[in-house]
Amino acid sequence: MSRILGILLVIIVVLSIASVFTIAVEAKPKIVRRTVRFSGVVEEVRDKGLKVYVEGINRSIPLFCAGKWVKDREVYNWSEIKDLFSEGMEIKVLATVVRASGRNVPVALVIKTDSFTIYRARLVKLIRRRIYRWIRSHARRATFNATVSEVGDNYIIVTKGNVTGLVVMRGKWVSENGTEVNWRDYISPNTDVAIRGFVVKLPREYKGAKYLVIPLGIKIGDTIIKRARR
Repeated sequence: MSRILGILLVIIVVLSIASVFTIAVEAKPKIVRRTVRFSGVVEEVRDKGLKVYVEGINRSIPLFCAGKWVKDREVYNWSEIKDLFSEGMEIKVLATVVRASGRNVPVALVIKTDSFTIYRARLVKLIRRRIYRWIRSHARRATFNATVSEVGDNYIIVTKGNVTGLVVMRGKWVSENGTEVNWRDYISPNTDVAIRGFVVKLPREYKGAKYLVIPLGIKIGDTIIKRARR
């Protein structure tokens, strides 16, 4: 996770920070530390972030939080989600530190409380793309027949003989004519399917599956559904 963060932080800073701060060309944001973790107590909720008291250094710091955030798979602006925070709330933070306009600016990437966690939206999007690219570079293309043994919120488990695979169904699906469909309307336990996509062996079993499958298309009887293009 930290390696992925390190690779992506430059992009995050340029897209999320420079667009909010008004900075002269010679004062372009520069990463001081890739990631830093700390715990603290919220002292003040602000339009662009939080003022946090960090006991470890015995002082308060401004934490930059402006931008879009993901909570429970939904995307919110900071102005919409900041009301979840209040004075005295204990938080854990993953941040990067950049230098802009002659000062160090801690930029929040992940904020965790006892009841919820929020993630910077650009970070989530870029990590997701990075993971999909890694899977595609390490996986092999395959088309195979199998039987659905379990249907989850965003996945299905399929079996073929003694081989079990976890099929990732997250995302939008369309019919052959391009109309968006709900894959759950077509797939249920004991359904026979033909899957076309990428297959990669998992380092350890997950939910009883030895393989991870990223499907591009699934045939159920005479019906074909396809993963929508991003």
